Amino acid sequence: MTMPVTTTWIRHGKSESNETTSLAKKGTPHPREAALKNVHTSKRRLTLLGIEQARQAGIWIERDMQQRAAVLAGQTFQTRYFTSPYVRTMETALETGLRVKWRPDTRLCERNWGIVDHLTYDKQMRIFRKELRRRETDAFFWTPRDGESLLQVQGRLRQFLDMLNRQCSQCHAYISSHGETMWAGRSLHEYWMPEELAQRMLNEDKDLQNKMLNCRIVQYSRQKDDASAELDDHICRVRLINPMRPDDSTTNLDWQPVRRREFDPEELRAYVNQFKHYLRDDTV
Repeated sequence: MTMPVTTTWIRHGKSESNETTSLAKKGTPHPREAALKNVHTSKRRLTLLGIEQARQAGIWIERDMQQRAAVLAGQTFQTRYFTSPYVRTMETALETGLRVKWRPDTRLCERNWGIVDHLTYDKQMRIFRKELRRRETDAFFWTPRDGESLLQVQGRLRQFLDMLNRQCSQCHAYISSHGETMWAGRSLHEYWMPEELAQRMLNEDKDLQNKMLNCRIVQYSRQKDDASAELDDHICRVRLINPMRPDDSTTNLDWQPVRRREFDPEELRAYVNQFKHYLRDDTV
Protein backbone atom coordinates (compact mmCIF):
# COMPACT_ATOMS: atom_id res chain seq x y z
CA MET A 1 0.00 0.00 0.00
CA THR A 2 1.20 3.49 -0.81
CA MET A 3 -0.14 6.93 -1.65
CA PRO A 4 -1.74 7.71 -5.04
CA VAL A 5 0.52 8.31 -8.02
CA THR A 6 -0.45 11.96 -7.76
CA THR A 7 -2.38 13.66 -4.96
CA THR A 8 -3.67 17.05 -6.08
CA TRP A 9 -5.25 19.49 -3.62
CA ILE A 10 -7.32 22.43 -4.90
CA ARG A 11 -8.33 25.25 -2.59
CA HIS A 12 -11.82 26.60 -3.27
CA GLY A 13 -12.26 29.76 -5.33
CA LYS A 14 -12.76 33.14 -3.69
CA SER A 15 -15.80 32.87 -1.44
CA GLU A 16 -18.21 35.45 -0.09
CA SER A 17 -16.47 35.07 3.29
CA ASN A 18 -13.09 35.81 1.67
CA GLU A 19 -14.57 38.88 -0.02
CA THR A 20 -16.12 40.38 3.14
CA THR A 21 -12.94 39.80 5.15
CA SER A 22 -10.82 41.40 2.43
CA LEU A 23 -13.07 44.47 2.31
CA ALA A 24 -13.17 44.79 6.11
CA LYS A 25 -9.37 44.68 6.35
CA LYS A 26 -9.28 47.60 3.89
CA GLY A 27 -11.66 49.59 6.10
CA THR A 28 -14.64 49.29 3.73
CA PRO A 29 -16.82 46.54 5.22
CA HIS A 30 -19.55 45.07 3.02
CA PRO A 31 -23.06 46.17 4.11
CA ARG A 32 -24.21 42.53 4.18
CA GLU A 33 -21.24 41.14 6.11
CA ALA A 34 -23.24 40.67 9.33
CA ALA A 35 -26.01 38.83 7.46
CA LEU A 36 -23.44 36.53 5.85
CA LYS A 37 -21.90 35.78 9.24
CA ASN A 38 -25.29 34.61 10.51
CA VAL A 39 -25.18 31.83 7.91
CA HIS A 40 -23.07 28.81 8.84
CA THR A 41 -19.74 28.85 7.04
CA SER A 42 -20.55 25.58 5.28
CA LYS A 43 -23.37 27.28 3.33
CA ARG A 44 -21.48 30.27 1.91
CA ARG A 45 -21.05 30.56 -1.86
CA LEU A 46 -18.32 31.59 -4.29
CA THR A 47 -18.01 35.08 -5.73
CA LEU A 48 -17.95 35.63 -9.50
CA LEU A 49 -14.15 35.79 -9.29
CA GLY A 50 -14.16 32.52 -7.37
CA ILE A 51 -16.14 30.86 -10.16
CA GLU A 52 -13.64 32.06 -12.77
CA GLN A 53 -10.75 30.81 -10.61
CA ALA A 54 -12.39 27.37 -10.42
CA ARG A 55 -12.83 27.29 -14.20
CA GLN A 56 -9.16 28.11 -14.72
CA ALA A 57 -8.24 25.38 -12.22
CA GLY A 58 -10.29 22.93 -14.28
CA ILE A 59 -8.43 23.91 -17.45
CA TRP A 60 -5.10 23.33 -15.72
CA ILE A 61 -6.22 19.96 -14.31
CA GLU A 62 -7.39 18.70 -17.71
CA ARG A 63 -4.09 19.70 -19.31
CA ASP A 64 -2.15 18.06 -16.48
CA MET A 65 -4.10 14.81 -16.83
CA GLN A 66 -3.40 14.71 -20.57
CA GLN A 67 0.33 15.29 -20.10
CA ARG A 68 0.57 12.67 -17.37
CA ALA A 69 -1.36 10.10 -19.41
CA ALA A 70 1.10 10.54 -22.27
CA VAL A 71 4.12 9.91 -20.03
CA LEU A 72 2.53 6.99 -18.16
CA ALA A 73 1.13 5.38 -21.31
CA GLY A 74 0.73 1.63 -20.98
CA GLN A 75 0.04 1.82 -17.23
CA THR A 76 -3.54 1.76 -16.01
CA PHE A 77 -4.46 4.20 -13.26
CA GLN A 78 -7.91 5.17 -12.06
CA THR A 79 -8.77 8.73 -11.07
CA ARG A 80 -10.71 9.58 -7.91
CA TYR A 81 -12.23 12.94 -7.03
CA PHE A 82 -12.99 14.06 -3.47
CA THR A 83 -14.50 17.24 -2.06
CA SER A 84 -15.28 18.81 1.28
CA PRO A 85 -19.09 18.92 1.65
CA TYR A 86 -19.02 22.70 2.17
CA VAL A 87 -20.94 24.57 -0.53
CA ARG A 88 -17.92 26.61 -1.67
CA THR A 89 -15.77 23.53 -2.27
CA MET A 90 -18.56 21.66 -4.02
CA GLU A 91 -19.22 24.75 -6.15
CA THR A 92 -15.51 24.86 -6.97
CA ALA A 93 -15.65 21.20 -8.01
CA LEU A 94 -18.68 21.98 -10.18
CA GLU A 95 -17.13 25.02 -11.84
CA THR A 96 -13.94 23.18 -12.81
CA GLY A 97 -16.10 21.83 -15.62
CA LEU A 98 -14.74 18.31 -15.14
CA ARG A 99 -17.36 15.73 -16.18
CA VAL A 100 -16.60 13.41 -13.28
CA LYS A 101 -18.16 12.22 -10.04
CA TRP A 102 -16.93 13.83 -6.82
CA ARG A 103 -17.11 12.06 -3.46
CA PRO A 104 -17.95 14.32 -0.48
CA ASP A 105 -15.85 13.56 2.60
CA THR A 106 -16.35 15.37 5.91
CA ARG A 107 -12.70 14.84 6.85
CA LEU A 108 -11.87 17.51 4.26
CA CYS A 109 -13.95 20.24 5.95
CA GLU A 110 -12.39 23.58 6.81
CA ARG A 111 -10.94 24.08 10.26
CA ASN A 112 -13.70 24.89 12.75
CA TRP A 113 -13.26 28.48 13.92
CA GLY A 114 -16.01 28.22 16.54
CA ILE A 115 -17.62 31.43 17.75
CA VAL A 116 -15.10 33.59 15.88
CA ASP A 117 -16.53 32.58 12.51
CA HIS A 118 -19.93 34.11 13.30
CA LEU A 119 -18.56 37.56 14.12
CA THR A 120 -17.86 40.35 11.67
CA TYR A 121 -14.19 41.15 11.17
CA ASP A 122 -14.54 44.31 13.26
CA LYS A 123 -16.03 42.37 16.19
CA GLN A 124 -13.36 39.68 15.88
CA MET A 125 -10.67 42.33 16.29
CA ARG A 126 -12.41 44.07 19.19
CA ILE A 127 -13.23 40.94 21.18
CA PHE A 128 -10.49 38.47 20.26
CA ARG A 129 -7.52 40.57 19.09
CA LYS A 130 -5.11 39.24 21.74
CA GLU A 131 -6.29 35.67 21.27
CA LEU A 132 -5.96 35.90 17.48
CA ARG A 133 -2.37 37.10 17.83
CA ARG A 134 -1.47 33.74 19.34
CA ARG A 135 -2.37 32.18 15.99
CA GLU A 136 0.73 33.87 14.58
CA THR A 137 3.14 32.38 17.12
CA ASP A 138 1.42 29.08 17.98
CA ALA A 139 -0.25 28.30 14.64
CA PHE A 140 -0.15 24.53 14.98
CA PHE A 141 -1.39 24.27 18.57
CA TRP A 142 -3.59 27.38 18.93
CA THR A 143 -7.33 26.70 19.19
CA PRO A 144 -10.03 29.29 18.36
CA ARG A 145 -12.74 29.62 21.01
CA ASP A 146 -14.98 26.52 20.61
CA GLY A 147 -13.04 25.58 17.47
CA GLU A 148 -10.22 23.31 16.23
CA SER A 149 -6.45 23.53 16.35
CA LEU A 150 -4.51 22.57 13.23
CA LEU A 151 -3.26 19.59 15.24
CA GLN A 152 -6.88 18.41 15.46
CA VAL A 153 -7.40 19.04 11.74
CA GLN A 154 -4.34 16.87 11.10
CA GLY A 155 -6.01 14.07 13.05
CA ARG A 156 -8.92 13.75 10.63
CA LEU A 157 -6.66 14.30 7.63
CA ARG A 158 -4.51 11.37 8.75
CA GLN A 159 -7.62 9.19 8.54
CA PHE A 160 -8.33 10.48 5.04
CA LEU A 161 -4.74 9.90 3.89
CA ASP A 162 -4.81 6.41 5.40
CA MET A 163 -7.86 5.71 3.22
CA LEU A 164 -6.01 6.98 0.12
CA ASN A 165 -3.08 4.77 1.08
CA ARG A 166 -5.28 1.67 1.34
CA GLN A 167 -7.65 2.23 -1.57
CA CYS A 168 -5.99 4.55 -4.11
CA SER A 169 -2.40 3.38 -4.60
CA GLN A 170 -3.03 2.90 -8.33
CA CYS A 171 -4.95 6.15 -8.73
CA HIS A 172 -4.62 9.85 -9.29
CA ALA A 173 -6.53 11.71 -6.54
CA TYR A 174 -8.00 15.23 -6.87
CA ILE A 175 -9.26 16.95 -3.73
CA SER A 176 -11.34 20.15 -3.46
CA SER A 177 -10.74 21.57 0.01
CA HIS A 178 -9.91 24.64 2.12
CA GLY A 179 -6.96 26.88 2.90
CA GLU A 180 -6.18 25.92 6.48
CA THR A 181 -7.05 22.29 5.83
CA MET A 182 -4.45 22.36 3.07
CA TRP A 183 -1.87 23.99 5.37
CA ALA A 184 -2.42 21.09 7.78
CA GLY A 185 -2.18 18.69 4.84
CA ARG A 186 1.09 20.22 3.65
CA SER A 187 2.59 19.84 7.11
CA LEU A 188 1.69 16.13 7.01
CA HIS A 189 2.83 15.44 3.46
CA GLU A 190 6.06 17.44 3.82
CA TYR A 191 6.98 16.49 7.42
CA TRP A 192 7.07 20.07 8.75
CA MET A 193 7.85 20.86 12.36
CA PRO A 194 5.22 23.01 14.17
CA GLU A 195 7.45 26.11 14.01
CA GLU A 196 7.90 25.70 10.26
CA LEU A 197 4.15 25.64 9.72
CA ALA A 198 3.73 28.78 11.85
CA GLN A 199 6.52 30.59 9.99
CA ARG A 200 5.20 29.67 6.55
CA MET A 201 1.68 30.84 7.42
CA LEU A 202 3.00 34.06 8.93
CA ASN A 203 5.18 34.84 5.90
CA GLU A 204 2.81 33.83 3.11
CA ASP A 205 2.17 37.43 1.99
CA LYS A 206 5.93 37.74 1.37
CA ASP A 207 6.36 34.27 -0.12
CA LEU A 208 3.88 34.31 -2.99
CA GLN A 209 5.10 30.98 -4.35
CA ASN A 210 3.76 29.30 -1.20
CA LYS A 211 0.82 31.63 -0.48
CA MET A 212 -2.46 29.74 -0.13
CA LEU A 213 -4.24 31.64 -2.90
CA ASN A 214 -7.84 30.92 -3.78
CA CYS A 215 -7.83 27.91 -6.13
CA ARG A 216 -4.20 27.28 -5.26
CA ILE A 217 -3.25 23.82 -6.50
CA VAL A 218 -0.77 21.78 -4.45
CA GLN A 219 0.29 18.62 -6.25
CA TYR A 220 2.27 15.70 -4.79
CA SER A 221 3.71 12.96 -6.97
CA ARG A 222 5.39 9.55 -6.77
CA GLN A 223 6.57 9.99 -10.36
CA LYS A 224 10.34 10.47 -10.14
CA ASP A 225 10.45 13.11 -12.87
CA ASP A 226 8.16 14.52 -15.55
CA ALA A 227 9.71 12.53 -18.38
CA SER A 228 9.84 9.19 -16.58
CA ALA A 229 7.21 6.54 -15.94
CA GLU A 230 9.22 5.28 -12.95
CA LEU A 231 7.40 5.62 -9.64
CA ASP A 232 8.80 5.98 -6.15
CA ASP A 233 7.32 3.98 -3.27
CA HIS A 234 6.48 7.24 -1.50
CA ILE A 235 5.58 10.82 -2.38
CA CYS A 236 8.84 12.33 -3.58
CA ARG A 237 7.93 15.71 -5.12
CA VAL A 238 5.61 18.68 -4.60
CA ARG A 239 4.75 21.73 -6.69
CA LEU A 240 2.36 24.67 -6.30
CA ILE A 241 0.31 26.14 -9.15
CA ASN A 242 -1.61 29.39 -9.53
CA PRO A 243 -4.13 28.41 -12.23
CA MET A 244 -5.00 32.04 -12.94
CA ARG A 245 -1.35 32.66 -13.91
CA PRO A 246 0.28 29.26 -14.43
CA ASP A 247 3.33 30.77 -16.15
CA ASP A 248 4.03 33.41 -13.48
CA SER A 249 7.25 32.41 -11.70
CA THR A 250 6.47 34.68 -8.73
CA THR A 251 3.27 32.82 -7.75
CA ASN A 252 4.09 29.28 -8.93
CA LEU A 253 6.62 26.89 -7.42
CA ASP A 254 8.19 24.20 -9.59
CA TRP A 255 8.83 20.68 -8.32
CA GLN A 256 10.57 20.46 -4.95
CA PRO A 257 11.82 17.25 -3.29
CA VAL A 258 9.88 15.83 -0.34
CA ARG A 259 12.05 14.19 2.31
CA ARG A 260 11.10 12.63 5.61
CA ARG A 261 12.42 14.65 8.55
CA GLU A 262 14.89 12.85 10.85
CA PHE A 263 17.24 14.22 13.53
CA ASP A 264 20.59 12.87 14.65
CA PRO A 265 21.78 13.85 18.19
CA GLU A 266 23.59 16.98 16.97
CA GLU A 267 20.54 18.11 15.02
CA LEU A 268 18.32 17.45 18.03
CA ARG A 269 20.62 19.64 20.13
CA ALA A 270 20.58 22.43 17.54
CA TYR A 271 16.80 22.26 17.40
CA VAL A 272 16.13 22.42 21.14
CA ASN A 273 18.74 25.15 21.63
CA GLN A 274 16.59 27.49 19.55
CA PHE A 275 14.34 27.77 22.59
CA LYS A 276 15.39 29.60 25.72
CA HIS A 277 15.15 28.37 29.32
CA TYR A 278 12.68 30.23 31.53
CA LEU A 279 14.08 28.94 34.83
CA ARG A 280 17.61 29.43 36.10
CA ASP A 281 19.97 26.52 35.49
CA ASP A 282 20.32 25.92 39.23
CA THR A 283 16.55 25.71 39.81
CA VAL A 284 15.35 22.22 40.71
